[in-house]
Amino acid sequence: MFVNHTLHLRWGAALLIALAASAVAAPKDKKEKDKGKVDVSLTAPAAHASYTAPAAIVMAAHAISDQRNHPVVKVEFFQGSTLLGTASSAPYSFTWTNAGAGNYRISATATNDKGDTATADPIDINVNAPPTVDLAAPANHASYIAPAHIVLTANAADSDGSIAKVEFFSGATLLATVTQPPYHFAWTDAPPAHHSLTAKATDNQGASTLSRVVAITVVPNQLPTVSLSTPTRDQKFVAPAGILLNATASDADGSIAKVEFYQGSTLIGTVTDTPFMSYWTNVPIGSYSLRAKATDNLGGTTTSEAIQIAVVANTPPSITVSATPSTATAPASVHLTASATDTDGSIAKVEFFNGATLLATVTQAPYGYDWPNVPEGSYTIMGRATDNSGAVTSSASVMVSVTTGQLRPYFIETDHLNTPRRITDQSNNVVWQWQNNDPFGNNVPSSSAGFEFNLRFPGQYFDRETNLHYNYYRDYDPSTGRYVQSDPIGLEGGINTFAYALNNPISWVDRLGLDVYLCSQPALGFLPVDHQWLKTDTVEAGMGGTRGNEAGNQSGDWPGDPVKVADHSGRSKQEGASCEKVEGVDEKAVNDLLKLDRPLGRWGPTNQCQSFVNDVLSKGRRSSSGAVK
Repeated sequence: MFVNHTLHLRWGAALLIALAASAVAAPKDKKEKDKGKVDVSLTAPAAHASYTAPAAIVMAAHAISDQRNHPVVKVEFFQGSTLLGTASSAPYSFTWTNAGAGNYRISATATNDKGDTATADPIDINVNAPPTVDLAAPANHASYIAPAHIVLTANAADSDGSIAKVEFFSGATLLATVTQPPYHFAWTDAPPAHHSLTAKATDNQGASTLSRVVAITVVPNQLPTVSLSTPTRDQKFVAPAGILLNATASDADGSIAKVEFYQGSTLIGTVTDTPFMSYWTNVPIGSYSLRAKATDNLGGTTTSEAIQIAVVANTPPSITVSATPSTATAPASVHLTASATDTDGSIAKVEFFNGATLLATVTQAPYGYDWPNVPEGSYTIMGRATDNSGAVTSSASVMVSVTTGQLRPYFIETDHLNTPRRITDQSNNVVWQWQNNDPFGNNVPSSSAGFEFNLRFPGQYFDRETNLHYNYYRDYDPSTGRYVQSDPIGLEGGINTFAYALNNPISWVDRLGLDVYLCSQPALGFLPVDHQWLKTDTVEAGMGGTRGNEAGNQSGDWPGDPVKVADHSGRSKQEGASCEKVEGVDEKAVNDLLKLDRPLGRWGPTNQCQSFVNDVLSKGRRSSSGAVK
């Protein structure tokens, strides 16, 4: 170590002394040895250090000068041959900012005040380019419905290396790490919340980049709505029923995936697209509870309110038929009309028949058919209605008679009671015959085609709609041999008020369905016989004199008085009166003989009323037998 001993003397003396001292202390060869000695070394950065661009690299150097009084005045920092910066005082350092990516050789050169220089050993460093990353999906501000299924997609690259990994975050929570492209992650069951999503890419040198923030929202799922449109509450169907199931379903925040129809807990139909309709077929009789269940695109479900329905047995339709006109001249045009209804369904079709021959089929109301060019003849027209469930009902028949406009004579042959048994035409051909092999008439007449004759027992007319014989006051049923109505006068007609012709139609007739009664009342005290008169269901009369039916006038007054039929109405109800049924008498004939005020002529002076009664009954019996009117 050399020390400069400088004395503060007068300038001249001091200079001499100093020069002398220097000459003594520093030999000539030593001076030559120390000339230009500067030492410098890099202390930063470390060899092979790695930075991430744009990098701020701190460079530092240690520099000294070996010559006394010749300090280091600067240290220059180089990248290759490019001067980066200069430090003029210790500590010697410089910060290289915005260093781009690349491999660099760093060195430093120190210079003292004499201009002596020294260069430090260079070191190599690397500035790494960071990766790039972008969160491409989902879209910013996207909205999802919980439980959400969200696909996160990142685009990542590294210009001077490779991507080691991409990490997906929700806020600070790591969701997934992907080490191989494509950088996708499916986030399932994302909970309802506001989420801030990012992607972080790290390259092979450890540099990382964080993507922009993507904000999304996951909201709770709104369940679908569903209701049954058809059938309606308490609606009834006819078995075997076909029932249309129709539901209205919607989803406010999604779509309907399917609608299922249930009967109780039993699935009866599934529909995956609008309209949400299903057809339930062959439903048997019973009561049912129907529901619709809607499922949305996220699996949320809603079940509708239950609807109660019933399937009942089918009620057949009803039908009546008319023909206009019912009598026409050939060739005729006849309009056929049907009135058809079905209480529990609808009419599928109406068919018109002539006998067994189908004339027309009509499927829409009004049910009518114009039957053209109908030839001469008698026709039995019938309608048949079929409902929507296949039930069939046939109408009562109506007759249509078509003639040539000319009258034809026919000859009626009767039996001993004046009952028609056979009819022949002009050529003596039998066109109608009613065999008498059933005494009560419970056999069907035979007839030629188109010929109809409806007379039966005397006073009876055959009613085709009821298969009964119309008897003016009552209807007779040949299948039972009895009237279907009781005698209008009640028990006064006897115990058996439904009997026909004394239950002996071979011998007796009953033209009107009525009975004749012989009534008696005690005569005046001086007369040896009772007063008698006759009563039917419509008339009560007997013989009387000029004073008519006055009290005590039972026998027609005196022998010389004129006699006539007198009204006895209500006399059978008087005290002492009694009536007995007379069998085998034609009521119509008796009614004719009991016409009031009819002159009677004269009988003997005694038993005049009784003689009159006997005469009327006798004529009524003969009329019943067909011998006398």
